[in-house]
Amino acid sequence: MFQLRRALFTSLAIAVLSLCAAQTSSADTVVFDNGAPNGINGRNIGGPFYTAEDFTLTSAQSLTSVRFWGLRATTLPGAFTGQIYWEFRANAAGAPGAVLTSGLSPGTETFRAPSVFAGLSSYQYDFSVGSVNLSAGTYWLVLHNGAFGTTTTGDLFWETTAPNATSSAYQRTGTASSFIITTPPANHLAFQINAADGAPIPEPTTLVMLGLGLTGVAGAVRRHRKTNKG
Repeated sequence: MFQLRRALFTSLAIAVLSLCAAQTSSADTVVFDNGAPNGINGRNIGGPFYTAEDFTLTSAQSLTSVRFWGLRATTLPGAFTGQIYWEFRANAAGAPGAVLTSGLSPGTETFRAPSVFAGLSSYQYDFSVGSVNLSAGTYWLVLHNGAFGTTTTGDLFWETTAPNATSSAYQRTGTASSFIITTPPANHLAFQINAADGAPIPEPTTLVMLGLGLTGVAGAVRRHRKTNKG
């Protein structure tokens, strides 16, 4: 009986450790960071405006959420509609290309700093994009304050970041117009792209260990039964 208990304990321990090794964190990971907000300027995503910024993925990712920073008048709390229309677009020779996927997501607004530019205060905005699978490459993120097609929402300016090596932002007025490249000082904008930190899928070696552990449990039980019959 002692030997059976020891065999069961060892086999179960292998199985449990294998499952623990297979688990990964459910937290999101920043897979692209275009830089921190600097409060110098911004590009409007309210009213009829749609603003696009490029980002590059070095490997295939399942995108889950976006964080960006914006400027608005503190005296106009209703400037943010509570929803962000977003698009992920293909890259077309350094400019926004075809829409790959889009959506309208509820967003959260968090105060960051007061009166950073022209009396406008800085806020952090976060919203989910569900699960968007993209391969490695360059893409464009398009943002608009409110539902697609709305033109009367309040002014919300996508806040700038320090100039960097990415392409300049693009902007269009209305849903039918073409995107036009922006110019300094409001041509690089602050945002982050987040992706799932890994699904809890065991690797092949972990599956082998798990199988060995469960096989050990079954074998110990069979040996115990044969001993009792004998």
